[in-house]
Amino acid sequence: MNRLTREQSRDLTQQKLRQAALSEFAANGFAGASIDRIAETAGYSRGAFYANYKGKHEILLELLRELSEREVGRWRLLVEEHAGQADFFQVIADRFAVLIDETPWGLFAVEVRL
Repeated sequence: MNRLTREQSRDLTQQKLRQAALSEFAANGFAGASIDRIAETAGYSRGAFYANYKGKHEILLELLRELSEREVGRWRLLVEEHAGQADFFQVIADRFAVLIDETPWGLFAVEVRL
């Protein structure tokens, strides 16, 4: 097994913190979210959280950026693959159905809008 580089280790830490933050925001809302719970859920200390993010606002913005980039990519691919096809509108409807079923992201999106 190869040892992770410093950059790989930091990326893994940030990924785990973002996933924990997403769950925390979805469950408790932004105002009710706790940095301690985010860190604990991710398996890190509060200090590790602050070594990677300045606070809840910064990790929230990172989650929004990540979500936006991923969704733009999905929609571009969907349009490229299905534009002009008879099932185009059904494919779009199916994508919206998937978005609704992605519970943590859906709850997160509602919380951000609130």
